[in-house]
Amino acid sequence: MTDAKKPVYKTSDVGLAAFLCTQDFVFLGSVKYPETVRMDFCFLSEERRDDVINAYISGTTKVSPRQFYNKVQLVKRSLRSPVSAEEELPE
Repeated sequence: MTDAKKPVYKTSDVGLAAFLCTQDFVFLGSVKYPETVRMDFCFLSEERRDDVINAYISGTTKVSPRQFYNKVQLVKRSLRSPVSAEEELPE
């Protein structure tokens, strides 16, 4: 068995990040890029990722408003203690 790193998916879209959390994607945290205001939310990538993102973009999925709100709060809390882009994300 190799010790290869698992692929990471990054997005700066808070709504998409919250939606991925509702779909049980593993949320790794947020990353802040030095000397910019840009931040990304990082997830372990999964094979179904593109299908889930397309469902979010097209609006063909249903999520409980309460569940979505709770996940938005989770994602926003990660902004208080982001990892620097130079640091490694926890596994």
